[in-house]
Amino acid sequence: MPSWLERHERVVVAVLCAAGALRVLVFSAAFPPFHQVDEPFHFDLVVKYASGHVPHDLASERFSPETKETIVLYGTGIFQLPWHALP
Repeated sequence: MPSWLERHERVVVAVLCAAGALRVLVFSAAFPPFHQVDEPFHFDLVVKYASGHVPHDLASERFSPETKETIVLYGTGIFQLPWHALP
């Protein structure tokens, strides 16, 4: 390992960690949490796991009440419009 890197190893690691955190922050702020494909279903699965429920038959289970409330509060609804109606 070069001597410069040995002396500044902690600084380099800290900068890389900060860059990674900034990247996650930017992309999580730039994209909506609920996409038209299957993000609501992924979100519902995470909510169920967080509450200690492990679903056995995903096809027959409905959204949990917490998921419904979150989608109503924070979902944009823009993906429910026909593609030609989008601005």
